[in-house]
Parts: sequence; C-alpha cells; structure tokens
Amino acid sequence: MSPMQHNPSSQAKALHKRRAVAVYRSRNCYPLLFCIFFLLSPGLAAAVETQSFRLVDAFRRAQLNDTQILATQAEFVVQKEQSRSVQAQLLPQVSLSSNVEMHKQELRTSGFVPFNDDFNTQGFNLQLSQSLYNPQTFAAWQQERVDAERAEVQLHAVEQELMFQVASSYFDVMISQESVESVNAQMTAIARLYVQAKTAYRDGDAAIIDIDEIRSTLDSMRLQSVMAKSDLEVKKQRLRKLTGHLPARLANTLRSGLEVLLESEEMFLWEKKALLSSPAVRIAKLDYLGARKQVDVAESEYYPMLDLVISHNQNNRGVDHSLETIAALQLELPLYQGGATMARTREARANEEKMKYLLHDVSDQVILDVREAYLDVKNGRLLMHSAYQAFDSGQKLLDSTYQAFDDGIRGSLDILNAQLGLFESQREMVRSEYNFLTSILRLKLIAGVLVLADLREVDRFLDTAALPGKNRLLGNAVGAGAYQVD
Repeated sequence: MSPMQHNPSSQAKALHKRRAVAVYRSRNCYPLLFCIFFLLSPGLAAAVETQSFRLVDAFRRAQLNDTQILATQAEFVVQKEQSRSVQAQLLPQVSLSSNVEMHKQELRTSGFVPFNDDFNTQGFNLQLSQSLYNPQTFAAWQQERVDAERAEVQLHAVEQELMFQVASSYFDVMISQESVESVNAQMTAIARLYVQAKTAYRDGDAAIIDIDEIRSTLDSMRLQSVMAKSDLEVKKQRLRKLTGHLPARLANTLRSGLEVLLESEEMFLWEKKALLSSPAVRIAKLDYLGARKQVDVAESEYYPMLDLVISHNQNNRGVDHSLETIAALQLELPLYQGGATMARTREARANEEKMKYLLHDVSDQVILDVREAYLDVKNGRLLMHSAYQAFDSGQKLLDSTYQAFDDGIRGSLDILNAQLGLFESQREMVRSEYNFLTSILRLKLIAGVLVLADLREVDRFLDTAALPGKNRLLGNAVGAGAYQVD
C-alpha cells in the first residue's frame, strides 16, 4: 500500500483537491467556449448551409435581410411622423413659463438720503392657444397625409417586388438542381451505353467510330456537369444575397396541375385589377392628388388666420400680488408679399397639370404590361403542354430505338441521339414549368395583387417530401439507362 492509502486524511485532501479542480474547470470552461463560439459564429453561419426552406420561408428571411425593404419601412415611418407633426399645429398648444427675480436698487436724489429698494418677484404664465381658422396649415396637413399614403403604397410595392425576386431566384435554383441531376443521369446512361458499345465492338457488331463518338459525348457531358454544378452554386449565392442564408437544397420538384394557380379570367378583368391595384398607378394617382393639395397650400396663403389665445399670469412682488387672465382672438391677414404667392400658385398648378399627364402615361403603360404578361401566361401554358408532348414522344422514340437495336435495325449512335434528344426535351419541360410559374407571378405583380397567399399556393405544388436526389422526370430517363445495362 502506498503512503496515501495509509493516511485517510491525505487521501481525503487529494480527493477534495481533484473535486475543486473539476469544479473550477467546469465553471470556467463554459465562458471560454462561449467566447470561442461568439468569435467563430459569423464564419460558421456563413459556412454552414441551411438545410432547406420553402418559398414562403425564403420570403420571410428576405424581409428581414433586404436593405431596400428596410429602408422603405423607415421612409414610411418618416412620412407618418411628418404628417403627425403638421397635424399637431392644428391642435391646442399649451405652454407654461415661470420666473424668479431678485432686484437690488439704490435711489439717489439730490438733497435726500439714498434709499435702497430691494425686492424679489416670482410669477408664472399659463397660455393656451387654439387655431380656429388656418387653411394653410390644414392644406399642408392634407398634403402630408397623401405623402404618408404614398409611402405605404411604396412599401407594398417593394414587398411585392421582393416576393417576385425571391420566387424567381428560388425557381432558378430549382432549375439548376434538376439540371445537375439530369446531366448526372445522362452521364450514367451514356456510360452504360459506352460499355455496351465496347462489348459489341469486341464481338464484331459495332464500329470503332461508335465508341469514339459515345466517348466524345461522355466527355462533353462531364464538362456540362461541371458547368451545371457551377451554375447551381451561382444561383444559390444569388438566393443567399436575398435571404441571407445559403440553402443546401430547396424543394425537389414540381407536382402536376399548375394551371389551377391562375384564375380563368379574361384580359380586360386583369386590366381593371391593374388600374385599381397596381402600385405604379396608385403612386401616380397619389402624386397627382398631392400636386392638387400643393395648389391648395399655395392658394391658402391669401386667406386670413384666426387663433384663440387664453393666458393666465400671476406675479408676486414682496407683499403685492397680481393676477391677470386674458382671452383674445388674434387675426392675421396677409395683404401683399411682392407677388410670391401668385408665383407659387402658378407653379403648383403647372405641376398639377404635369402629374395629370404622367398619370395617363403610367396607366397606359401598366395596361400594356398587363396585356404582355397575360399573353406570356397563355403562351407559357401552351409551351408547357408542348414540352410534355415532346418529352413523351422522346421517351417513345428511345424505347422504339432500343427495340430496333435489338432487332439489328439501329446502332449505338441511334440510341445515343435518342437519349440526347430525350434529355434535352426533359430540360425544356422543366424550364417551361418554371417559366409558366414565373409568368403567373409576374402578371399578379404587375396587376398589384401578388400576396403571400400566392407563395403559399405555389408551395403546395413544390414537392418537399420527395427523397433527395429523386426527380419525377428523371425516373423515365434513368429507366432507359437501366434498360441498356440489361
């Protein structure tokens, strides 16, 4: 036995020391770990990707990250407070003032003994003033209210524009995701075809040119794979700029039935919606209304102003006390200001005329944009269905080519061309679907009716429950590759 074991007291001291060290370390390691995490958290946040988020989640993140919308929100607050500050001039104004004075006086008169007259005075004044008739301030308040409403409309416009930007960037990432998977599946199919062609060449059933062309196409696919992955990273970074987060993956694919996202309405109904709800038209209308209010402000400089003033004064001088209460009506009538009022009035009327013409121009442009967007939606629907038919035809052509290859009618190059055509029609189908979605959101954006519910509706068609790497379009194409192996 060691001396430590023979001495219970020393053993207890050693145990107590170990416990104290453990407690010290446990109490002091957490602040150290916290400091390390605090210093590294920005880099970790930048390096770690957000696993996934839906379209609505992306917009919510963008609302907190986009500097333009934050600046517009601040401008909206500024305009509201300016309106309140002008309105305050029409409400009662109450002020209180007080004074405490010490007077030391010495009176010297010829033939008389100097006389000292020292005294203290205290007093206060309470005054209430209320504007009874002030058309200039009232007109200015009306104009500030128009400016505040314009700022609110501008905020809604920026929010809708951000929705569209996030959706477009979100769709770009999804297109790039499916492009990467499509190229990978195409490489797998061509690689299997290459192995099959080499086997056929050894058996004397194929020419060397078939192997070389398939190998050349496979090398080209590798280049396309690198470019597709690079494009995916670029699109992710653009989405990250909007949302402040880098998604590892978004929704996997789209479900069918996208036509239900658009109401079956005629073009003229969308034009009516745009004239009522378009932010551009509403802002132009408010600009015109603000110009009219500015005319009222300029003309009101001719009018008199009438105020009610009530004041109460109390002063104490030694043993003397005085109280005074005054109620007065104050009238101010501008007579002549050198022609400045007339000049400002003519300027305001000219600006009103200008805003009227700009309103007509903006309304015509919005109607034109709505018509173009409506036609894009119609054409997008037709292109999407055409892409579906082209994909089905390409799938049938590939199946028929394989059958002809088994019968000795077609060769490996015919299979390669059929595969390339199928994958190209697949990519066109993916692009047509997302272009159709984008055209719907753009039409609603121009009409001014794009809301968060539209993004939720799109989320219903985004398949986030599918397994990573699975694609509803690639199933058929990969099946073709599996057929080659057999």
